[in-house]
Amino acid sequence: PNAPPSYGQKKLINKKNKNKRIKNSGGVGKNWKKL
Repeated sequence: PNAPPSYGQKKLINKKNKNKRIKNSGGVGKNWKKL
């Protein structure tokens, strides 16, 4: 089984997901505030 991702890796993954969302939403407005 794979080892669970470390805290730092989780943060990186979350950051990447947030960046995707920012790009998808155009990066401004209501969606930005949710992050």
